[in-house]
Amino acid sequence: MANNVSSDIDIAEFYAARERIYPLALATPLIYSRSLSDLFSAQIYLKCEQFQPTGAFKIRGAANTILGELQKNEQRIRRNGVVTASTGKPRASRFLCGEKAGDPGDGLSFFSGAGK
Repeated sequence: MANNVSSDIDIAEFYAARERIYPLALATPLIYSRSLSDLFSAQIYLKCEQFQPTGAFKIRGAANTILGELQKNEQRIRRNGVVTASTGKPRASRFLCGEKAGDPGDGLSFFSGAGK
């Protein structure tokens, strides 16, 4: 039996997520790839997420999660901070979200658990 994923999506939450990430995630271009299209006999477009401020699509998930939690539990999040166990692009995305939320340091503290 096929899994109908669309039935699990709350359209209101989809639009709320879109509003949350709008200030952080850029609208990135789709670029047609002639060589890949020829290779696979299909129309292939590349989504250029490397143009995001952090260089990856990871900003979308980080922004939605952190800013969504801030909307629900702002006092608790600002008091306790946010902990991340990632490095690189995901971590950069979380730092950017903290900065855009208005408190990159004391109120929203980001820690990397990598290597420990």
